Order: sequence, then C-alpha cells, then structure tokens
Amino acid sequence: MKTGIILALALLSFAPVAKASSMQEVCSSADAGIRTSGGHGPFFTEVTVYNYKDGSETKVRDELNAWAVSATDAKEVSQENHGGECRGGMRAPWGRTVWVQKVRITKEDGGLFDRYTSGVTADGKAVEGTVLCERTYSNIMPCQN
Repeated sequence: MKTGIILALALLSFAPVAKASSMQEVCSSADAGIRTSGGHGPFFTEVTVYNYKDGSETKVRDELNAWAVSATDAKEVSQENHGGECRGGMRAPWGRTVWVQKVRITKEDGGLFDRYTSGVTADGKAVEGTVLCERTYSNIMPCQN
C-alpha cells in the first residue's frame, strides 16, 4: 500500500500542472460611472454619484457582495489565445477576450441608490448601463522541448 502511494505521488509530479496562473476581468462604462472587477485581482462593483452643486463626484464601491450584478446582451468584440512556446521546459500561454454587455446592479437588501448615481433607474432600485469588458489570463507550466 505504501509503495502504491509513493508511486502515485511520483507520477503526479510529472503531470502538466500550472505552476502559476492569473485571471482578471474588468468592465467599465464609457464614463467610468459603472465599473466591475473580478478574478485573481481586486473584486468589486463601483458606481459614481455626482454632486451637481460643486461638480464633484464620489465613487461608491461594494467589496462585500452586497450588490447583485446581472449581465445581458453580451457581444464578443475580440478574442486571442497564445499557446506559449516551450523553452527550457516551461511555457506561458496567455489570452484575452473583449466584449460589450448591458449590466443591472441592485442592492441585495432591496435598498435604493442615490438619485444622482450614474445610470440610476427612475425608481432608484437599480443602476443600469452598457460596459466594455476585458478578461485576461496567463499561466506558467512545465512542458517538454
């Protein structure tokens, strides 16, 4: 039994497993009034509230998943994937996808957004807009030359 476990572990050490990886997804409306971020980097949803009296703006960020974000009508703009050439027993494939979609942001507790929030609906229950998104990934993994 002990020999079988050692043999299994030895065989697993030769499996092509990613040694390091990264995936990031960011979306933004044209005026950056709506932004989302996810993946291995920061995870947040952000909206902008405008103060028309003094011309200032405040970024309000949800990092605790208190807001729900739903996306519809996604249309891919471009996609590229690169396999990564094997050099010295390692390769680094990477890729990028760009798309546009509509988003609707609501508060999980049913609360209202400030009436001066970018893209707020007339009833204040949601923020809506069109965002451009980009997802990137990269890996570093062993290979055989």
